[in-house]
Order: sequence, then C-alpha cells, then structure tokens
Amino acid sequence: MLYGIVYHTKNCQKCKLTAMRLAPMNIEQVLIGRDVEGSEDIINYMDEQGLTSAPLVRIYRDDELVAEWTNFNIKEINKWRTKAVEENAKD
Repeated sequence: MLYGIVYHTKNCQKCKLTAMRLAPMNIEQVLIGRDVEGSEDIINYMDEQGLTSAPLVRIYRDDELVAEWTNFNIKEINKWRTKAVEENAKD
C-alpha cells in the first residue's frame, strides 16, 4: 500500500497543490517550521541535506521509504499519483 507524507509550511500554495495532486493515495500533511513545536528533526534533516524548498514529500510502500523530493515537482507527483491509482485498482 502506497502512502505519503507532505511536510509543509503555513500557507504554502505549492504544498497544498502537491497534497491535492497526490490525493489518490493516503496522504498525511504535517506542518513544519522553525517556530512549530515538534518539527525540529525534519527541519534539521532538510538543513543538513541542503533542502531549502517546501514541501518535502516522502512516499512509502508498506513502511519503506521509496521516494523523496522537495518543491512542487510535477514529474514526481504524476509518477506517484499514477502508481497509486494503479495499485488501488488492484485492491
């Protein structure tokens, strides 16, 4: 089963569009920010990796991380949206 987590910042249009486009899979949206309690680990990870743009998207298949990207990456969004639709059709 595919599912995703969209780590987003407050009022981020790219983040909202990303989550909306990935709607065929189970998507959890997690607010992050330097002033948001509990998001220190993900902010530190993004800093360490040089990731400067929200959202950070992580796609999992049965609890295994299979993809990760930042920003509104329409190529990755469409790829994983298609996979989710195909896998849901099998169930």
